[in-house]
Amino acid sequence: MIDVTLLKDKSEKLKGFELQGHANYSKRGTDIVCAAVSILSTTAVNTLYKYNIKFDFKDTNDLMRLYTDDNSETTQIILNNFLIGIESILDVHSDYIKLHSREV
Repeated sequence: MIDVTLLKDKSEKLKGFELQGHANYSKRGTDIVCAAVSILSTTAVNTLYKYNIKFDFKDTNDLMRLYTDDNSETTQIILNNFLIGIESILDVHSDYIKLHSREV
């Protein structure tokens, strides 16, 4: 199962996300749930980078973590796009992905 944790500030603005685990929807290399989450997270990282928004990023075998202190409208649009995509996956594949949030 993939655990997606949204990182939020006290005012509920998105500050980033953490991803842990594997969907195990199907065998490695053909897992559409993992692929969908991967493309959403990679697009968020690449879009923040393209718009010169500063962020911290960590990607290991066990954890992917993106965090930013930037509170701009652009940042919120990018991170909310990630969230909308995750919620869309949850609508169909809730046995393979869980969504949490944590105040940072």
